[in-house]
Amino acid sequence: MSKYSYFLLLIPLVIVIALMVVGTLYDLQIAIDIYNRESLFAIIFDYVGEMPLYGLFPFCLAICFVYYRQYTSTKYIVLSFLSVVFCVLSIYLFMQRFFTFLPASVNLGITLVLSFVLMYTFHFFKRDTLEKLYKFALIAITVLIIALLLNQAIKYLWGRYRFHNLYVANNLERFTPWYLPLGINGNKSFPSGHASSATNLFLLVTLCSIFKSKQWVKVLITILVSLFVVAVCLSRMVYGAHYLTDVTMGFAISFTVYFVVQYLYFKHFEKKEKIAST
Repeated sequence: MSKYSYFLLLIPLVIVIALMVVGTLYDLQIAIDIYNRESLFAIIFDYVGEMPLYGLFPFCLAICFVYYRQYTSTKYIVLSFLSVVFCVLSIYLFMQRFFTFLPASVNLGITLVLSFVLMYTFHFFKRDTLEKLYKFALIAITVLIIALLLNQAIKYLWGRYRFHNLYVANNLERFTPWYLPLGINGNKSFPSGHASSATNLFLLVTLCSIFKSKQWVKVLITILVSLFVVAVCLSRMVYGAHYLTDVTMGFAISFTVYFVVQYLYFKHFEKKEKIAST
């Protein structure tokens, strides 16, 4: 790994440990101090915080469809068909999630148009560019699926009460620290899904690496994504949906999955390139 990769790993690790310690001691007090359900900042990021998760899937699946269309074997025909199906489905879920004010039939129509435009657009990319985008798509889809499954499984099993629910019910004595899971009870505060979703945007750094972008571009993207993640995490606490430890763990899960998957895929790509060159 490059020095930049080690730096990218070390800084978040230190921050996560520090925030988990602070949250373990002061989760409830911090939640009480910053809670404001009517905050415009919290409402906006409650809406956009999950967009990276919903938005990256169709983008990557469209890339896969165009890439698989280059081949005529049965395996690739099946994969291209599945890519289309899941691309359309993911765009429809995106529309239904973020455009609930539109009728389902309208969302379906927009979905079909967007799916066609997205998949048709990638047909104009050069083969070399498409190869690089396909590598990114493989990494991104793997990261998104694993991080989503881990986050939702822990949420389901942990059963931590959201601060807002306790506050509205005037029942703060039912607050529990993050390290004491309550089991399956329908409550899903720990970890934060929005924080996990926002963290997926670090995949843009991977895209820069695949296209061998200049170092300052990687640094700039890292800073911008970090600011977005911080804003989403803070907004979830202000909104009363999560505690400090919730958002910290949501970030930690996705970032760990992102880093490990990226490392393994890059090792795989390097190995294939070496074999091809011999």
